[in-house]
Amino acid sequence: MLEHRDIKGTVEFDQETKMFFGKLLEINGLVMYEAESAKDFEKNFISAVDEYIQMCEENEMPIKKEYKGVFNVRTSPEMHKGLADIAIERGVKLNAIINEAFNLYLSNTKSALPIIEYCTATPIGSWHHAYTKNVASEFNFSVLKAIEGKSKKIKENAVKTAGSKLALPKHISKHHDENK
Repeated sequence: MLEHRDIKGTVEFDQETKMFFGKLLEINGLVMYEAESAKDFEKNFISAVDEYIQMCEENEMPIKKEYKGVFNVRTSPEMHKGLADIAIERGVKLNAIINEAFNLYLSNTKSALPIIEYCTATPIGSWHHAYTKNVASEFNFSVLKAIEGKSKKIKENAVKTAGSKLALPKHISKHHDENK
């Protein structure tokens, strides 16, 4: 993970082309960057951030993605029922229980809780995607057991990025294909 001017970006490597590539995170649109060396990759990342911020300022657009606080969470029927039962017992809405769990998770992710880390290379089209995920252990929901039981499926999942209508900086990855 790289960071410049409060904008984060991914670091990935294509074994076939021997290129580093990445994309800016938590922004509106898609901005990608690439390079053959780590030194040039960092320079291209910084240029991509600077050009993206300049474009946003010139067009009076928000720089960072705005979070509305609403999203879908997929879980097992057993987990859903268990959480609903707790909400009923406490006389609160299910959202209150979910927010309590999120607060607990967020307060513990930077503490001494053990972290599981895994990484794999997954073929996507003609390139390989290195996927790394951190998962905090135990917080009443058996997160570790769920991940251990499904880790192969989780590791095999890959996300293809959709295109952006924004003007993109010159350091756009050749790995991005809007037709895929």
